Amino acid sequence: NGENRFVEGFVAPFEPRDSDYDKSDSSLRWLSQQPVGYQAVIQMELTPRRKQMEKFERILVLTAYDGPWGQTYDPAIVTSIREEGNKLRVKFESESMDDELVERERIRRLHPKDALEPSEFEVGKMVLFETRIDGMMKKAMISSNNGDDTYDLILVDFECDMHFKVPRSELISAEENPEFFEEVPPITQEPLQRAFRKALFETVPGTGADEADLAFRFFPVGEGLVAASAWFHGNAILKWNGRGRIELNLFLDKEDKPSRVKLQDAFMKEIGNLSVVQLDEFPRGHGKIVNFAIDLKEPPHWLGMSTKS
Repeated sequence: NGENRFVEGFVAPFEPRDSDYDKSDSSLRWLSQQPVGYQAVIQMELTPRRKQMEKFERILVLTAYDGPWGQTYDPAIVTSIREEGNKLRVKFESESMDDELVERERIRRLHPKDALEPSEFEVGKMVLFETRIDGMMKKAMISSNNGDDTYDLILVDFECDMHFKVPRSELISAEENPEFFEEVPPITQEPLQRAFRKALFETVPGTGADEADLAFRFFPVGEGLVAASAWFHGNAILKWNGRGRIELNLFLDKEDKPSRVKLQDAFMKEIGNLSVVQLDEFPRGHGKIVNFAIDLKEPPHWLGMSTKS
């Protein structure tokens, strides 16, 4: 029932061991696994490239995570626009904080239109909320639009504190203004087909430029595209929604993650401005397969069959 029954001074009468448990079903399942393939589903999205920042620009820097979603931002000034390994040097406005090299992903640029756009926030929208502590801002979600230019908020942290009747002037969108991003050319079918072909020719072992080793089929669907390719040791299916999302489904007849990485990188290089938003990898085989081949080399300790001396 969820009750924590604490017994002060309790001493267990014995130390439980693996042999005290019936592992017959789990042992049979583990030993039945026969991996024969590898599958990966890669979801990519067209991502606008960020424009270069300016020296002495005032920004917000993500400085703390409050739970899995809660975020705290502190104001700072960019002191160097020369990136050092994808990092920028910033000086925090708070005297208690030292200068720091900060990843670009932790920076939220400020724009004069932040106080005006959007003119009205929708319920569920993520915003940054001014806490009145050295300019610090916290991430929050709009829970109610009061209709008088004020909003009720829920801070997305462990406490989930509520704030009521917060003026619009104290809120900005959690997302950067679109003017900070370069315009990205749209994806079209012909370059997508060429990129799919070229990436496979470059990465599928033993094919090179020999088209006879690879079969291709392309199926326009509405404004999008489905592309398929097969070769002796695997196949790949590409789906494009006609907008900015691409999904690549790859199957290989052996566990070969390096080939997946090469194909992914080669394809993204050809299209440009793509970023991976989701990656799922699966072992494929029979016998209730749930583990990759590399994980099956050393049996788990509870099976009592360790190969280690």
